[in-house]
Amino acid sequence: MKKKVMALVMVAAVASLMAVGCGSKTKETEKATEAATTAATEAATTAATEAATTAATEAATEKATEAATEKATEAATEAATEAASTEAATEA
Repeated sequence: MKKKVMALVMVAAVASLMAVGCGSKTKETEKATEAATTAATEAATTAATEAATTAATEAATEKATEAATEKATEAATEAATEAASTEAATEA
């Protein structure tokens, strides 16, 4: 009789442990999920920041280059026009 009672107690204990688990798995899973989420969020934030910075830098550089090119072209055109006017006045 004693063996039967012990066997039933053991079966109940094993069945309850299988159903409930040890409890540490949930915390480990939560920590792993949190770490993965944090890493993914940081990576996405870094990538977005770099993309925005690159786009802004390229736009600013392009604008500055266009302005400098336009000023240089105007100065060269003005100098050529003045030289042509001076030469025409000298010939006349």
